[in-house]
Amino acid sequence: INKILILLMIGDLLINNNMRILFIGESYLPQLCGMTAVTRYLAEGLVSRGHKVGIATQSHFDNDKNVEILNGVEINRFRIRRNLLKYPVGELKLFIDFVLRSEYDVYIFECIGSLTSDILMPYIDKIRGLKILHTHGNWFKTMHPFVIRQNLKFTLGNTYNYLRLWFQNLYSYPKFIKAFDEVIILSSVSSDKEIVCENACKYEVLDNAADDIFFEEYNKVEPLNYPLQTKYNKYIISIANFQKVKNQMLMVRSYYESDLTDVSLVMIGSKKNDYYQLVADYVSKQSKKYPRKDVVMLTGVERKKIPNILKFASLYLVCSEKEEYSISLIEAMSLGIPFVSTNVGNAKMLPGGITVNLKTELSHGIDRVLGDEALYHKLSQEGREYANAHCREFIAVDNLLNIINNVKDGK
Repeated sequence: INKILILLMIGDLLINNNMRILFIGESYLPQLCGMTAVTRYLAEGLVSRGHKVGIATQSHFDNDKNVEILNGVEINRFRIRRNLLKYPVGELKLFIDFVLRSEYDVYIFECIGSLTSDILMPYIDKIRGLKILHTHGNWFKTMHPFVIRQNLKFTLGNTYNYLRLWFQNLYSYPKFIKAFDEVIILSSVSSDKEIVCENACKYEVLDNAADDIFFEEYNKVEPLNYPLQTKYNKYIISIANFQKVKNQMLMVRSYYESDLTDVSLVMIGSKKNDYYQLVADYVSKQSKKYPRKDVVMLTGVERKKIPNILKFASLYLVCSEKEEYSISLIEAMSLGIPFVSTNVGNAKMLPGGITVNLKTELSHGIDRVLGDEALYHKLSQEGREYANAHCREFIAVDNLLNIINNVKDGK
């Protein structure tokens, strides 16, 4: 009888320690982006530790299920979106009622300025339970109004978005931030650190993490298992959606301007689009001018193939105009691949590569890393050690749990 009572007491203790946690963000699987990746490994990691985890998110595709259980996470999708003027429309009442009537212990909001955060901003004080804001940067800090874009539509749209976000940063977001019990930022140089420091009682830093498959791939000895069809066995690589903000055009130009010979450039994105075609057309024209250069543009590569492809690269490139904490950099570092990056986000804080301040310096950075064997091996070792110590998924989940428990305990 005593043993049974002890077991019941232990079981009751475990049950009481388990929490109900709801993530609220505008993207989740099957929508693929950096925010989805972070939310997924945090949510699934909490489930593996015995907690009940839910997601309240936007429905992105026509065949999305309204409610679905995926890897133990309950996903609740709502048909909400922004209209032309960027105001939220759609199933707003359904979404708001779901959050307000839910019975979770912890509510984690993903990102300032996301669609879901903007909808719930007026109701934040009505949400029961601990409230945590997990920021992913503040794009307003990198915007430039009244700049001429490729056409009148984008020029006016950029200026309108700047003024809209200026107003929210001045009047709406400060009050919103103050309503949370804790705020989590991505790094010590996050673009939203200033507004967080001015309005939050305190904040914590939570590093992004790379998928475990990248760390596992490092120790495998199998050869390259994907037909890249490059002209040369040696290649440098970038893995990012084809978008102007990712600036693959700069990447290609810098590759052509570098001193590299017998080295291919491989760019992998999720799908073909107008920007992909723009870059592809440029590559086609330049191929005659630079016959010894080789550019390969791929889309639709299975995610499980990426670590093996990345492992055999000589260098990783980031040419983005905007970043906060690039997960792809961590993925490269976990495999010991040095990087060269434009000076965006926290790239300059990471030990696995070098950053360049001017776009014209990118080709020189590529030549510098690949031309200096001692520097190359130093960056490779330091990057891998950092990724192993700070950027594993289980470490991120443990750190998030510590933050939650410290808030519960009033620390």
